[in-house]
Amino acid sequence: MASINNNRNAYKLANTPLGLHRRLRVVCLGAGYSGLMMAIAVREKFSAADLELQVYEKNADLGGTWLVNSFTPEPHWSRYYATAEEIHAYMSKTSRKYGCEEYIKYNHGIKKAVWNDGEAKWHITVNSGNVDFTDVCDVFINAGGVLSNWKWPNIPGIELFKGKLLHSADWDQTYDFRDKRVALIGIGSSGVQIMPELGKTAKSVTMFARSPTWISPSGIGEPGPSDPEIDADYNYHPKELVRFKNDSQYLLEHRKALQVNRIAGFTQFIMDTPSQIEAIAGCERAMREILSKTEKGRAALSKLIPDFPVGCRRLTPGLGFLDSFSKDNAYLEWQNLAEITPTGILTNDGRLLEFDAICCATGFDNSFKPQFPIIGRDGIDLAEKWEKENAEAYFGITVAGMPNYFTTTVWTGSCTSWYKQGTKDGKITAVYSGSTYHFLKALKDPRWEDYNFTYLQASGDNRFHYLGNGLTLGEAKGRGDMGITQTLNFEDYWNLFNSPVLFE
Repeated sequence: MASINNNRNAYKLANTPLGLHRRLRVVCLGAGYSGLMMAIAVREKFSAADLELQVYEKNADLGGTWLVNSFTPEPHWSRYYATAEEIHAYMSKTSRKYGCEEYIKYNHGIKKAVWNDGEAKWHITVNSGNVDFTDVCDVFINAGGVLSNWKWPNIPGIELFKGKLLHSADWDQTYDFRDKRVALIGIGSSGVQIMPELGKTAKSVTMFARSPTWISPSGIGEPGPSDPEIDADYNYHPKELVRFKNDSQYLLEHRKALQVNRIAGFTQFIMDTPSQIEAIAGCERAMREILSKTEKGRAALSKLIPDFPVGCRRLTPGLGFLDSFSKDNAYLEWQNLAEITPTGILTNDGRLLEFDAICCATGFDNSFKPQFPIIGRDGIDLAEKWEKENAEAYFGITVAGMPNYFTTTVWTGSCTSWYKQGTKDGKITAVYSGSTYHFLKALKDPRWEDYNFTYLQASGDNRFHYLGNGLTLGEAKGRGDMGITQTLNFEDYWNLFNSPVLFE
């Protein structure tokens, strides 16, 4: 049996009602999708709470790598697969609609975060221009995401190249690829999508790849016969755009169908299930059908089809990708890159291929290590901690030894994937092992018993300090009619205890 502290001096009565929350200051890093949602939630649902939010964004505008879902209807998407420009425009419009700009400071980068155990607060060093300053907060949320710190590939001679050097995550929109000889390095999601686009204007496109990958030629969540009409390039028909704008119910039903279709596809990523077996067969059948049409295609086919299951690596909507290898201006160099020279690429078999531009679709630093020092309890440096051991966070959002620090960010099989920090058989750290709804339900009612709680100094040793002076917050503020406790039937009585008006 646990002992009870009978020291009356340790028990201080708080002359506050039950339910009165302490003032909290929250600092959020990043004005991408997660940071934007945080600002909307605070403005729409916590306006009456004693909560102060500050979002710091290092760039001059809001961003985010991907906008997975839209929570407010948008009738102006022109394509089934939205472009980056449309996604950014949607985010900007949404930010203005909900007044999020008041919470966001642009061109403000966080350089360091240190936890002060005595104050139970984070001290955040922020840089703006040539000025550094310190922000002190109760809660620090890192919404920077893992796909934000892009890197050049570690290829000998890359710094020597005299032509145009581009990275998929830092694309130069002004560069003209017309009649250019282009090398494309990487066969991940970005490379698969860039290849067919370059082929439309470049004189030649040579992809340098070293690993096979499953391609979903028809896209992910392919539209069916009951979906809105689209053309061969997946643009919505103009009449559909008009109907989206004028018929909100029609747009809503389309959004529902998109979500159901995507979530239903999750089962294909569960090992050895009928859904996965069917997905493998479907992808292989489609890949063979497209690539078997020409000799160049058949040569690519022998290299591209993997021996690992669908979903081991990120599945990409490869619209036009496979068809590229049957075109006269497209080439595939398989595991054949030795070094980069001032004028091009030297292959492993001794050929010097000259290029006007080299595009690196080689991804991001996926080690999950913070890009700046985050120092938690007992001086633990999170970057050093995750350098020595696998990156690990409880449900992907909280980290041991990092009080009041949250992040917003699993597939087996023998393949090299950023899901496993670029390893072939390492621990999966990038994605959750269940469906979206599974994750939401798991987090809806947290297992607080999995956390260690430390009382603030103001409460002393009194674990009942929160009970306050015997009144609820609603009573103290005279909010609501306490007569509502008198009901006429069981249903009203039952619903009464789910009503926040009575207690808060």
